[in-house]
Amino acid sequence: MSCIWAKGNKTSLSEHIQHLLKTFEKIKDRIPKDLREAVKYAILLHDLGKVLPYFQIVSLENEDYKPFNIDRQMNIYHSLASVLFINKEELEKIEGIGKDRVGLVLSAVAYHHWKSSLEEDMLYGKEKFKRLFEYAEKDKLIENLRNNLKGLLEEGIIDFNEAIGKGLANGLCFADYVIPPYRLDFLPKRVNIDEDRLRSWILISGFLQRCDHYASFCEKAEEEGLEECLEKVEIENLGYESILSNVKEEINKKDKEKGGRLDSIWQEEVVEKGKDKNLILVAPTGSGKTEFAFLWSNGGKLIYTLPIRSAVEQIFGRARDVFGEERVGILHGDADVYILREIKEKNEDIEKMKIYQLSKNLSYPVIVATGDQFFPYALRPPLYERVYATLSYSRLVIDEVQAYDPVACAIVVKFIEDVVRLGGRFLLMTATLPKHVEDRINNIKENMNIDIEKIDLYYENGEKYENLKKHKIKMRLIEESNSIPHEYIEEILEKADSGNRVLVILNTVRQAEKVYESIRERMRKGGYNIREDNIILFHSRFTYNEKQSIKHKIENLFKNPKENSYEEGKILVATQVVEASIDIDADILYTEICPLDALVQRMGRVLRRYKENYLYRGDDANIHIFVLEKDYESGKGKVYNRELIEKSLKMLSFHAEYLKGQHGKTYEGYLDDKVKSLKENEQEDDGNKNKVKGKKQKKSEEDIEKLLENLEGQPLSELDKYTLVSKFYESLSEDGEYLQEFIKTLSILDAGYMSDRREEAQDIFRRIANVSVVDGKREKEFKEKLKELVNDKLSYTAFKDKIIAGFVVQIPYYELKGYKPLSEWIREVEADMERNVKDINRKWFEKLKEWCGDIFVIYTKDENKYIE
Repeated sequence: MSCIWAKGNKTSLSEHIQHLLKTFEKIKDRIPKDLREAVKYAILLHDLGKVLPYFQIVSLENEDYKPFNIDRQMNIYHSLASVLFINKEELEKIEGIGKDRVGLVLSAVAYHHWKSSLEEDMLYGKEKFKRLFEYAEKDKLIENLRNNLKGLLEEGIIDFNEAIGKGLANGLCFADYVIPPYRLDFLPKRVNIDEDRLRSWILISGFLQRCDHYASFCEKAEEEGLEECLEKVEIENLGYESILSNVKEEINKKDKEKGGRLDSIWQEEVVEKGKDKNLILVAPTGSGKTEFAFLWSNGGKLIYTLPIRSAVEQIFGRARDVFGEERVGILHGDADVYILREIKEKNEDIEKMKIYQLSKNLSYPVIVATGDQFFPYALRPPLYERVYATLSYSRLVIDEVQAYDPVACAIVVKFIEDVVRLGGRFLLMTATLPKHVEDRINNIKENMNIDIEKIDLYYENGEKYENLKKHKIKMRLIEESNSIPHEYIEEILEKADSGNRVLVILNTVRQAEKVYESIRERMRKGGYNIREDNIILFHSRFTYNEKQSIKHKIENLFKNPKENSYEEGKILVATQVVEASIDIDADILYTEICPLDALVQRMGRVLRRYKENYLYRGDDANIHIFVLEKDYESGKGKVYNRELIEKSLKMLSFHAEYLKGQHGKTYEGYLDDKVKSLKENEQEDDGNKNKVKGKKQKKSEEDIEKLLENLEGQPLSELDKYTLVSKFYESLSEDGEYLQEFIKTLSILDAGYMSDRREEAQDIFRRIANVSVVDGKREKEFKEKLKELVNDKLSYTAFKDKIIAGFVVQIPYYELKGYKPLSEWIREVEADMERNVKDINRKWFEKLKEWCGDIFVIYTKDENKYIE
């Protein structure tokens, strides 16, 4: 009898299956009782196809695998081959499987991997299956499987399936016997599967994938401590009382003025009403939504999503303070580098890198992640079932849904629907809730008859937020050009020179760089007592290393809350990256016009330290909004949808009219009338005018004039801001470009759209518009760095840490006028090393060229080349 290997590290098939069974025992309680046997048998049967001689001798290099002959044409993908060694009739007899679920088990086995070679065999594998059907030593393969798995499986279940084998040998497609869960080609075969059966299909496949991926990770990573690793497939969370105690302790640390220990917090009172419900929480920025989410986890598995990486890192730190480092994981595009840097900074053991691997394997009870790590699975790319199975018993937090564009927002809402269908729960938290999102969630509530409760702190604590008035607005129309005039640069410097923290937010990197340079240039001329180190530029086009350094500096200089005694002037010039990613406290904001919800987010960075019963009494405004006469804002419609900007200006003009008018109406009632009238006029205009594609709609100069004339007045309360944004969402037309994108995306998803690849799903979610580049001026520096690293044992994480983090930046595709692949520089270094060094590792260079496949070299305008 030959030993059947499951892995190239000589782990036997029997050992591998037993490892999966141990992970299964750890997560069994999370699997619905009626599906446990189906999952268990999918585990037992998933790798039977590895018995084939080609796989053992060629793929795994199991040289002692005898006496079988190698048929190099019989290299069937192992998961498909597994089905051919399962006696379907015997499997049907297992209690908990039966005829109803046997097909689901076979599907889980056949497609627990999904690669191009599997698809090829599935669709065009006639000759391979024919060779296996005619293989003279099939009986020996069966006998070898039975001997290797003795004690794990009933003997009769392992047998060659003659009926399927014969059909495949005669040219039938594998998908005719086992329906693939992916690819739209096979959607017609799936449409008649009812919801309960689809749920069972997802969970059986998902829990098999979860166990298989995790056991394989342990086998690969653990030379010692394999058993300990397997135990960590699902780490237990703290209980509710411990979480509550830790949350109170952290709140007390941040609020030194109150001192002592709080007897109660608003989060405790509110969460008691909705601990076991799906919730929508609408609350102001800085009110403690994060702590509410921690409590809402109720000791269960918590998946906490945010739109921005830096925000994820911030919440990751706060989560560890509450739940403990050993219970919190982090996931975003550079999470591995983030953890590696943390290890180096704290001089900790490199073993701590397992945080990243355990996060990827969804083992932690609390995982903080960017939305793109989870939401693209709503497009159901191959192997989405692993994530869905985990979410079936988890609690999902979606923080600041309004930050996603309409396509991504539609995908998020679909993901919420799928999670609820599977049995998971969700908490949608936001300071501004888009009406179209709320309407869709209400449809889910009605159609699925599930309990979804909305908690609106603005209205429940209306008096508190009406009495919190931190911001007074002033509009600044820029008439002559799209640049910020010098008089405003002087004004910004004067505000800082008076001891204020001044935040300047522009909509494009180019505009931010212009303003930053103008401020510094004016500073050099003298007359201002501001330290040059206190003037900071921050945007998305710095390298990872630069971003981390700048972020730490900002958090120190603009620390929240600002101490009242601290009067040193500072200026932060940034793009929208600071809207929600960094916890800062400024005194004054200068900002370009942007959609109203984003504008409120920007305002939320100003006087953040005041939480209640505060009235801004400054004579001048502390929120200055630039409106460019030519294009509204520097992005010219590429950064923000033009319709949203125009509607935002309309709503601000309504606010200005309300402040000036004698109308005898409540603020909300006045805005309701204005929005209703606006939508009626739009419908009338749509019926009377011919629209020319590509032609910009003429903006209303009268509206802007009203803003300039009327807006500066009473401070704007937090309740008024919330009402204004709510009515802004209501003002959006279903025929407008923004909502049409949302509606069309949902329609496509509702129709059953599936993505062929995970990367494709992520691109659709992110609507990738950027490309990774290295500045051509850094060629010498890059090549010298590469030579330092030659022949190092680089993992992809180490490569990102040592190369990408220090050299690569992101630019929009539309700014890329020309390029050359970064791999050319690597080839040049390789050629140079070949001339000067005897032995070089060619595989090392090939690996680097592969990793740099999507990175390009660009040259700046002053070199007369690629970028304008």
